[in-house]
Amino acid sequence: MKPTPSIEPLRELLLAALQDCDGPQAERVRLRVRLAASAQELCHQRSEPFQLLAGRHCEARAKLILGVTEGYLPSTVGIV
Repeated sequence: MKPTPSIEPLRELLLAALQDCDGPQAERVRLRVRLAASAQELCHQRSEPFQLLAGRHCEARAKLILGVTEGYLPSTVGIV
């Protein structure tokens, strides 16, 4: 059985990716990222950061930015 990776590196990557997003929705997403209890929970929430990043940049850039988190997510889940 594969050990569960630490959530902190993933949390830091997501918060860094969302750094240039602002507004109430961005604050809510950052709060959810901070409060997530597991990498799996963050995985289930990944559509919200993606939508924020796609709105701020573009869909291709959002995929590129969030692509760096793939190593922290379960192998059965792809990026958005």
